[in-house]
Amino acid sequence: MLKHEHLLIRAEVANAPCSITIGERWLRSLIEDLGMEIMIGPFGEYSTLEGNEGLTIGACITTSHVMMHVWDRCEPAIVQLDVY
Repeated sequence: MLKHEHLLIRAEVANAPCSITIGERWLRSLIEDLGMEIMIGPFGEYSTLEGNEGLTIGACITTSHVMMHVWDRCEPAIVQLDVY
């Protein structure tokens, strides 16, 4: 039987990923380290909307999704991670 787990993390970080390539590489590594299977992605985009500057990187996995949001213009930078 499949076991469903959900992890939410909010962290203030000193060196947040600020490029799509680095964010996608980081998320792929995390998914693989957790033993999860990627269906689609990782894929990402950088928001330039004032007050919301930062990355959104996501992937669909066989059990659901992994999403990471990084706000890199605030001090300290904020990372929110949703793994299901």
